[in-house]
Amino acid sequence: MIKEKYCDIDELKTIQNWLQDLEKVKYEFPPIKTSKSQSEQVGNRIGIRRRRTAVCLTGLIECIDLAWTPTANAIRTHIGGDMDIFMYLSSTEPVVDQLSTIPLRTRLIEALHYSNFTVKVLFENIPVLDPHFPPNCTTEESIDQPPHKVPRYYQQLFGLSNCFSLVRDYEKKHNIKYDIMVRTRADIKFDQIPPTFDRESPYDINTTLIAPYNGLMGIIDDGFAVGPMDAVEVYMNRYYSFRECITRDLHPERYLDFYLKYRKVKLIVDTRTSIMHMPHSPKHCH
Repeated sequence: MIKEKYCDIDELKTIQNWLQDLEKVKYEFPPIKTSKSQSEQVGNRIGIRRRRTAVCLTGLIECIDLAWTPTANAIRTHIGGDMDIFMYLSSTEPVVDQLSTIPLRTRLIEALHYSNFTVKVLFENIPVLDPHFPPNCTTEESIDQPPHKVPRYYQQLFGLSNCFSLVRDYEKKHNIKYDIMVRTRADIKFDQIPPTFDRESPYDINTTLIAPYNGLMGIIDDGFAVGPMDAVEVYMNRYYSFRECITRDLHPERYLDFYLKYRKVKLIVDTRTSIMHMPHSPKHCH
């Protein structure tokens, strides 16, 4: 210190005497705060990117006013990081025996007045969808649903795929990257939900697709899912798997469970997460 002219000899002696006095009274110096690691300093300079989640809301517009707000609040409070929500809802009227008592114009206004969406898309169903089943592969009876629900099933899966494509297009246009995707429907509410979806393995949504348990079916519920983008991509695009004819059992939940396992998606059916589907009838969502 003297050589570098930070102090002279008398000042150094004063400092030494002061240190000796501190030793006599057994003074303990506070721990020296270590500086951040080089990687942390570099990270702070370039800015560590926060995890970003995309939410795809699909289905029919007719139940959104009853179910969406509590579902949206639960999703936002249970998943950390930035979040963008994409509305991709069908405005097609219900079948004749369930005709709405609310005018379509009112429904459209109800759906569009929500302000917490990044992108809003309302569309009319394609009259007839062709999943392109191979010849002699399967029939619509394999879906194991009432006949009037079969076209809805195709529309539902087609909508999932289109919503996922919408998110991918948004990524490219705005030069961003989503890490997590949530698939949810306009007509569901959480019946049971864990304190948070940000959990450790095996329930880590950064690496594992988490879906609720359907107690009636004893299998996966196809109304909600959350997980990494690559896993949810398989989930969202299963409409196009029909042309592969990988199984003849096309029941919605059984096929989803089979297909995710077939594609080796890391999946946990979470018994601590359950949802209830709002009934579509003249007395509900109408």
